[in-house]
Amino acid sequence: VTLTATKAANGTWSLDSTPTGVSIDPSTGVVSIGRDAVKDGSVVTAIGTDPYNNTASDNDTALADDLTPNAADAPDVLALAGGAVSSTPGADNIQQVISYTDESNTPVTLTATKAANGTWSLDSTPTGVSIDPSTGVVSIGRD
Repeated sequence: VTLTATKAANGTWSLDSTPTGVSIDPSTGVVSIGRDAVKDGSVVTAIGTDPYNNTASDNDTALADDLTPNAADAPDVLALAGGAVSSTPGADNIQQVISYTDESNTPVTLTATKAANGTWSLDSTPTGVSIDPSTGVVSIGRD
């Protein structure tokens, strides 16, 4: 499956199609592919293109689903270019607690919770913070 994420003139991101289990954060462009949308062990590749048509790529291998009852899957925190950060909950997580220091040097703790219907929400949404309700990916803006 090949998907194209595009940034509009107004700064919002969108996908050309959204298969089941795939979503995009419109403010950061982070594309989330759920564990049931990607084959375990397959390689996922992303190719970025800048305004000058230069490209760069990265890839990783999708890990096997770990649904063991005695160990939680670790969230994945990713520092993004430009100072933004995203945190993706582990595959079996129903909650993730995120702690960071904001630009005014104030400690912040956020709790993302997955409801029984599968949607994610945050206990608070400071300026520049958002959550993708379908994937639980929390995006913390650069400022």
